[in-house]
Amino acid sequence: MTANNNSTSSLCNGIKIEHCSIGDPTNPPVLLIRGYSESMVTWAPFDEKIANCGFHVIKFDNRDMGLTQQFDNIIASDGGEPTFAYTINDMADDAVAVLDHYGISKAHVIGSSMGGLITQVVGTRHPERCITLTLIMTSYNVRAATGAAAAKQENKTFFAKLDKFKYLKEGLSLEEHINNCLILHEIIGVDPLYPQLSKENRETIKQNTTVEYERNGIDYESAGSDRQMLAINAFDGLEAEAHIRRLESIQIPTLVLHGLYDSLIPVEMGRQLASKIPACRIVEYVGNHYYGNHPDVFNFIINAITDHISRYSKP
Repeated sequence: MTANNNSTSSLCNGIKIEHCSIGDPTNPPVLLIRGYSESMVTWAPFDEKIANCGFHVIKFDNRDMGLTQQFDNIIASDGGEPTFAYTINDMADDAVAVLDHYGISKAHVIGSSMGGLITQVVGTRHPERCITLTLIMTSYNVRAATGAAAAKQENKTFFAKLDKFKYLKEGLSLEEHINNCLILHEIIGVDPLYPQLSKENRETIKQNTTVEYERNGIDYESAGSDRQMLAINAFDGLEAEAHIRRLESIQIPTLVLHGLYDSLIPVEMGRQLASKIPACRIVEYVGNHYYGNHPDVFNFIINAITDHISRYSKP
């Protein structure tokens, strides 16, 4: 179990951000950026695996998630133009501010799903802060990618299950929270080759949910998640074309990792993303919108990442 309980809150980019680090601070730095509706807790055991390969891993809770500042005073307006609490650009600037807090000038930046979009924006807004980028199960236009996935006939059952998924309500017991998270991952974490959620993933989900519950980091009623989705949709609606042009000009060594059976952001979207970035290669793995559903797949992903970032790390 990773050391998720030693986190602390600091003022970064004008807001309070919860963060922590794992591993030797003299090792090459790696910054992890989590996806939609998830906190840094859910990087476990991925974070420790990377740290154990000789890296200093830094992670943090995104805005509106975990113990980082919430934006409950800013909600979408009724009718007319929506009120946005923040943008994807703000979230990318948060990530760089966390690096500033640790006194790190450049890092290997890794992001998954929405965190992969944020990582792209870190690369385009702050290329001088990036040694490498690793983009996991993401797209340059997340809203369009999920829309394309929902339109596929073979994904109808997947999205029907997601639509029935019940979000967390305050007052539920720890056991109820765990069961809820297991149900979600039985949708997004399984694939045709491994159709039953593995015992390893079940144990990880139970441990991470327990940590989140005990630190009072649950996003009840998905209030924070809703504001994050507004930021995603606004970025995709207002900046998608300009973002692609910016991606085409970056020269940061980049790895795209994508599950072959991703039902939320299809693998072809990962291929399109990789094609837009000059110094990029793509690695595909057996999996859905998760880090594989078998220990061998998980280790394959870890090895692909550590191979990528080791190539560009000074001895």
